[in-house]
Amino acid sequence: MIEDFLREYQGAFIKTGFVILILFIIGLISNILIRKLGRRSGINEAELVLFVVMLQLVYFYLPYL
Repeated sequence: MIEDFLREYQGAFIKTGFVILILFIIGLISNILIRKLGRRSGINEAELVLFVVMLQLVYFYLPYL
């Protein structure tokens, strides 16, 4: 029974894993770029952390809009 379920939805699980991995990589790259650009332009660390947290919330809630 569980084997049939896994066999039937194996492709969907793999696609979902790839999508989650790609979104994680995009979030990581944007996080690194924002921190580098913020430090280079002289923005203090508290503002950078706040901006990164807001960006992560947007990435998390964007699929639900």
